Amino acid sequence: MKRNLFAALFILFFVSTLGTIGAHAQACTLGSGSAPWANLLCPSRAIDWKNAGLPASFPDGETTPNPWTPPTRSACTSAQAGITVPVAAGTSFSSILTAMNNCSSANAGGSYLQLGSGTFTISASANFGSTPNVTLRGSGPMSTTLTFSGSTTLQFGQGGSKGGGALKSSPSSGTASVTVTGVSGTAPVVGYLAWFNQCDSGFSGSTQPTQGYNSCGTGSVTDNGAVFVCGGSTSCNSNGSGSGGGGQTSQFQNVLITSVTNNGGGSYTIGFSPGLYLSNWSTSNTAAMYWQNGSVGTGVGLEDMTIVETGGAQGIQLGTAYASWIKGIRFIGLANNYDLTIGQYGKNNLFFNNYLFGATPSSMTANSIQLTMINDSDDLVLNNIAEEGLFMEGHGSESGDVLAYNYSKNVSTNYVQSTGYQHDNSNSGVAFILNEGNQFNVIIDDNTWGTGDLNTFFRNWSSCSEEPYSYDSVTGNGIAIDAFHRFDNAVANVLSGGNQCTAYSGTGSGDWFRVNKQGTDTLTATSLMRWANYDGANAAVRCQSSEVPTSLSGNAAPYENSLPSTPEVCGGSETLPASFFMDSITAHPSGGTGLSWWKVCTAWTTFPTSCSASTTEPFPPTGPDVTGGNYASGYAYDNPAHLAWRTLPIDTTLQNSYTITGSSWAGGTETLTVSNLPSGTQVMGPLQISGGNCATSGAGTSTGTEVQITGATSTTISYTLASNPGTCTGTMRWPDVRQFDERVYESDTSGGGGPPPPTGLTATVH
Repeated sequence: MKRNLFAALFILFFVSTLGTIGAHAQACTLGSGSAPWANLLCPSRAIDWKNAGLPASFPDGETTPNPWTPPTRSACTSAQAGITVPVAAGTSFSSILTAMNNCSSANAGGSYLQLGSGTFTISASANFGSTPNVTLRGSGPMSTTLTFSGSTTLQFGQGGSKGGGALKSSPSSGTASVTVTGVSGTAPVVGYLAWFNQCDSGFSGSTQPTQGYNSCGTGSVTDNGAVFVCGGSTSCNSNGSGSGGGGQTSQFQNVLITSVTNNGGGSYTIGFSPGLYLSNWSTSNTAAMYWQNGSVGTGVGLEDMTIVETGGAQGIQLGTAYASWIKGIRFIGLANNYDLTIGQYGKNNLFFNNYLFGATPSSMTANSIQLTMINDSDDLVLNNIAEEGLFMEGHGSESGDVLAYNYSKNVSTNYVQSTGYQHDNSNSGVAFILNEGNQFNVIIDDNTWGTGDLNTFFRNWSSCSEEPYSYDSVTGNGIAIDAFHRFDNAVANVLSGGNQCTAYSGTGSGDWFRVNKQGTDTLTATSLMRWANYDGANAAVRCQSSEVPTSLSGNAAPYENSLPSTPEVCGGSETLPASFFMDSITAHPSGGTGLSWWKVCTAWTTFPTSCSASTTEPFPPTGPDVTGGNYASGYAYDNPAHLAWRTLPIDTTLQNSYTITGSSWAGGTETLTVSNLPSGTQVMGPLQISGGNCATSGAGTSTGTEVQITGATSTTISYTLASNPGTCTGTMRWPDVRQFDERVYESDTSGGGGPPPPTGLTATVH
């Protein structure tokens, strides 16, 4: 009897042990929590993106209804500004800056300084860091112009006195309070803008409070098989030079200090918001916290004007800044570096409702990188139009940013150029970036310079082309996730458009998914989550269990993802969320979103003051559950930025005239020989024709009709034309820069509500 009992217990122990050894624990329980992605992604692979953009409460007590709507401000009067308001054209920018300082002092609760119609010039670099809670507002992009002259920079903030120290212990993700030891420099204060920094994987060093980031000279590149932060090394990039990488100190997250306890002896316990996103913060990598006193552009707005940047200009730097914004701006021209830099220790800033034309219209020989982001957290880039330039290039050390519902067009005639681009050429350490609802040519997590982790692509439309422009060779992709970009999520995207991409997944050009191009990191592919995406190669929505990383080993195991329930688009019953960062919003097939920017004026009685017709597209505009759309086999409608680009009037004052000297027509294509075309790579986009047969065959300036360039050489341009018009003469008018005013976007209020504002971000910045 005892022997039988022993045998039974042994068998039970053996079976239990074998089951424990052989089984793999479920990655997480999907569906817990209120995040809109909770039924799809494990918490280790996503964050609460609704906190990107403007906070609910500003340090001066102003409030916002949502992350993209600045607080309502009163006008700064002439008496308060010390200058006649509206400020007259030609007034020096130094006088404007002085007036903004006066407005800031006179209006503790925020105000705006109104610029009149006409042209203003900024000829010396300026800084808004001393003008908190003031909006510089033009009279509209078609009325007020700010021109950059010479090598000038407009900053929203800059470096101030800093302090910092090392973390006492290694914090986990979600941690919102740490003890910092060996503090020197400026003492921490509630409301200070602060940031965490640590050395790259395999490195350690020392804290440097006066410079605000670590010195990391000890160690070597070490791939830990999980979140891998590496730059400046040929072992983790495809450049081959080992450049880039930021001196092995790339990982940052920017926060606000919410509480401070002085423990004595240079030790402080500091509370902050939001909590830490990544789980790899470690004392072995010299994890540290730093903060800054002063020179922070807090609550500064720039609105409603045209900004012209020439080759000598250094552009605008939205950082070091908190709760600041740029909206309703028309950017024209090519800055020396980038038209706009978001970052350098900034957070919770907004770039919204803008139009960017990234070349100089009079020459059109080159384009610019219009927007770069570096060393920033929780910024929101929403509903912008970009053409004749690469829209966004990420330079590294970014976390928690949201790029949503932007549209980019006409980037390069040399090859299909990315318009959403994590390039990491200054730092690596990119994590938890959300791309949602964008309509781009290509979206790339690039490995030219360094690594990135845990980025998410949701409901984007990527066309793998610059349709209708036709390239000589295949160079495009839909979404590219290169080596050492790990634990990415691609959910409910639509990859369909031109004829550049013909294969579903591979490592080269012509693949809708380009994964691990360099072939040097197997974890890139095995950790990638792909779910409910539509692609043109399969002509179907894919919900394949093999494309969900349910079983990862070693240090990568915490980033596994459980298999989601099958959505309706794949024959199941699960409904895909409408948004990953607008938590409460649901699908609105006929409008009624409550969004202030979802309805678009598509025809004008008088631009921009009298709208004669408006259109409201379905929300969401893109996805495998969208039907009846006008693009991508019906899975995509115009997002508001795309629709506005198609219907905004042409700024004829910025068109150039090129003489047509010959023409031919064959097979539905009209080819014009044109004199004095620019020699650069930007002969693409829409054009008009004045005079001759082609002007009366669908491309006339008198009717406002445009045609799209489908091909170009140094002497010819081609476009689609159904029938032979005969011999064409006259003038080609190009480029077609848009007139712009953010009043093109109207409130879609029939459904009311809209998403709620973020919570937990109240602070006082000193």
